Amino acid sequence: MILSDLLDLPKEAPDRVAAVASRGRIVVVVQTLDPDELTLPFEGTMRLRSLEGDVVVETDAEAAREKYLEALAELNQSWERALVARGARLVRATTSDDPIRVVRSILEAAY
Repeated sequence: MILSDLLDLPKEAPDRVAAVASRGRIVVVVQTLDPDELTLPFEGTMRLRSLEGDVVVETDAEAAREKYLEALAELNQSWERALVARGARLVRATTSDDPIRVVRSILEAAY
């Protein structure tokens, strides 16, 4: 099982992770995002700071939202295609989800 937001991994990560799902191995990737990361609900000018580095981006929320959501959908599709092709599974969760429901979803995906 891999727990990640999947947002800043290298482009080849979906294929590399999916390759682990061979020879009967069960692989479940759990993408966990904050609800704000799913919808980018902000308005006006926003300043985003990376938690893993020194990157700071200042942009207009309305102008960035459509491209951000398109990129997020493309990322999810990339992971889904790579994983399903090898028999692995992708579970999506948010930090506000009921933890019991998330664990059940992981177990269902694994079996």
